[in-house]
Amino acid sequence: MKKSDSQEDNQIGTTGEIVDLFNRELTESEWNALAVVHRMSNRLKIGIRFDWEHSIDVRSQSTSQIVDESVFLSRVTSI
Repeated sequence: MKKSDSQEDNQIGTTGEIVDLFNRELTESEWNALAVVHRMSNRLKIGIRFDWEHSIDVRSQSTSQIVDESVFLSRVTSI
């Protein structure tokens, strides 16, 4: 099966529409926030999905919980 030209040009995880969107739209502080979330997820060994408008879905090997945005927004000094 031959790959299309666009499949050959894109490297999974490093190129594509979402990477282009991030490069175009994210500020330096938003890139830093994304890196912090990634490092925190690795350190705590949890998965974080931002599927909901006003909450995040957090999962570990033993439990999961939907966390309302008020929990983390109340701790933020500036966004």
